[in-house]
Amino acid sequence: MSIAKQKAALRKQVKAQVSSVYTAQNRALLSAKIAAQVTALPQYQRAHMLFCFVGTAQEPDTLPLIQHSLACGKRI
Repeated sequence: MSIAKQKAALRKQVKAQVSSVYTAQNRALLSAKIAAQVTALPQYQRAHMLFCFVGTAQEPDTLPLIQHSLACGKRI
């Protein structure tokens, strides 16, 4: 099997695994846990600016973290 085919197969496998973890119900729970862990970090608490991505349907929902950061006076 060529490298290109191996990479395509691996991408397909990883995408399936991610989709199985980030179900609609599980995504909200996992996103809340991530946000809680981030906001508890001393580095986050001291920071004046935050770099954050906006997650897709198969990624953590970062909008609550972004909104919280803005409410705390942080720049995004």
